[in-house]
Formats: sequence, structure tokens, C-alpha cells
Amino acid sequence: MHLLGVDNVRIPDKCFLSQTIGIITFCHQITAILSLISCLQREK
Repeated sequence: MHLLGVDNVRIPDKCFLSQTIGIITFCHQITAILSLISCLQREK
């Protein structure tokens, strides 16, 4: 699956794009973990 026809993009742009996607995914993971922790603390 290619997002927005990534194959047409120059390599530096591809690297930047994948880096951005990685950062966004990382932020989502941190948010999920933090919400899980706060939820667990409320249960105690």
C-alpha cells in the first residue's frame, strides 16, 4: 500500500515522510501508554 503515490517522490522526501510517520506513531504510542497508566492509577 503506497500513501499518496510515494514512489514518485524523491528519496530524501521519502525518508522525511517515513520519519514523520514514525514520529506520529511514536506519539500515539506514548499517548496510549500514558492514558493506560492514568487509568490503572484510577483503579487502585
